[in-house]
Amino acid sequence: MLIREVLLADGLGAFYYDDQAAIAVGAIADGFTYHGQPLTAGLTAVRMPARSLSIGIVLEDGSIA
Repeated sequence: MLIREVLLADGLGAFYYDDQAAIAVGAIADGFTYHGQPLTAGLTAVRMPARSLSIGIVLEDGSIA
């Protein structure tokens, strides 16, 4: 069976990332969020939603997996 097309869709995951370095030095919890600056490279907030990537393939018979 041949793959005719690859489908990609980004989204949000079911959990979140916490910047443990920022929390360890005093980021202040406010309910579900934290106030403070992130310290870990790549994070833009102390708590960020997880990201996801869904991948689908369209097969030669038109079915999608």
